Amino acid sequence: MLLFRKTFSYFFKSKKYHTSYFERIINNYKYTDSYLNLFNSLESLKTECKTSEKITFFNDIDFGAHLNRVKSRIKGSFRIVKKIKFIDVLFMEVKLGSYKFIVELHFFKQQLVCFRYIFRDQNEKEVFINLIAKKYFNLKKLDLFNSYVKDEKSNYIFIEKEVDFSINYITYEYGFYNYLLESKFEKEIDESLQHEKAIAELYDIL
Repeated sequence: MLLFRKTFSYFFKSKKYHTSYFERIINNYKYTDSYLNLFNSLESLKTECKTSEKITFFNDIDFGAHLNRVKSRIKGSFRIVKKIKFIDVLFMEVKLGSYKFIVELHFFKQQLVCFRYIFRDQNEKEVFINLIAKKYFNLKKLDLFNSYVKDEKSNYIFIEKEVDFSINYITYEYGFYNYLLESKFEKEIDESLQHEKAIAELYDIL
């Protein structure tokens, strides 16, 4: 997990995850387009920063880790949502000192393929970016607004700063990215067929 080498039992606060804030976040994942937008955001960044440090969720939880294994490591409350076929999203709230943030873990066919840290307070973003610079490059600062981090196994870190500030960790592996592309293609075919049907019906009645 990002920068912290402790057990999960210190991290997780018991809380129900059914507030309007969480519902807004969950609604982002009703469609595969949300994930494709993440990949598009990554690919829009021009500068690559290669690191020899392995990008993982936690010391012994890599990309591809099984959902049940991750759940067994969490000593606190969380919520799992399934809005898209084959994709499960696990949400939790974390508090470390004065820092509070949301953790999202995304599983494709029960394998970890993406995780995100979402911070409501954008004023603290420089703190987290500088910690990433220290951890992955032993630097004091790093421009992550225009670049991304890539490890030797082609796992990625990049940031977004829209409504909330987020640090995103993602991989193209485990069939996830191909599934998203196939879903997009199937959706476009379906929309095209629906359009042709509508045109045919209009032709009949006009």
